[in-house]
Amino acid sequence: MASSSWSSRDHISTISDPDSMSSSELFALSLNKLSKGLPQSTSSRATMSIYLRWLEVHRREPTRRTEHWQNTLLHWAQSLRSRGFRESEIIAAVDDWKEANGPFRSQYRRYPPMETDIGKAFEEMKRGVMDRMERGVDRDFAERMDRLGDSYRPPGFIYRPEDSPSRSRPDCNRPKTKKRHPDNFDGPPPPNYVCNRCGKKGT
Repeated sequence: MASSSWSSRDHISTISDPDSMSSSELFALSLNKLSKGLPQSTSSRATMSIYLRWLEVHRREPTRRTEHWQNTLLHWAQSLRSRGFRESEIIAAVDDWKEANGPFRSQYRRYPPMETDIGKAFEEMKRGVMDRMERGVDRDFAERMDRLGDSYRPPGFIYRPEDSPSRSRPDCNRPKTKKRHPDNFDGPPPPNYVCNRCGKKGT
């Protein structure tokens, strides 16, 4: 499609002027092409504006590509997430849009996204972080933070307390085997002994 707001290059249409795109142009545009055609250098304001306009055009007039509206809302929010928008930013922009342009009615039961719709786009990312913790991918880092104490733990860093060696192995201060502790103490460790697992001194 040729227009003042588009330039074609290698079969990819680049959106050079998002604000000048007409509703008919947006209607002919898939979400995938919108994402690929909009340069990453586009301002946050212009990016959010064209995404909201695209959503409204397709909300009003269903097409085969947006037949499943809930999926469309999910992919729309995921696309904004991939461009660096935070969940709170998308929710705030949608709320402002609703206040300025509402009320929204639809004979097809297609409405603007709610907070829960936007939240679903970020659940996958949140689950990925939790899965990494469950698999123990970040276990070593968690153990080091436990030795340093709460005051050294980065803000927002969460791990399961039961993964901590000082909690799951309360008696780890005493050497167990020759393989792990070459010195192989026969009795209680000397006062200057420091456990390699939990970093505590021997008693």
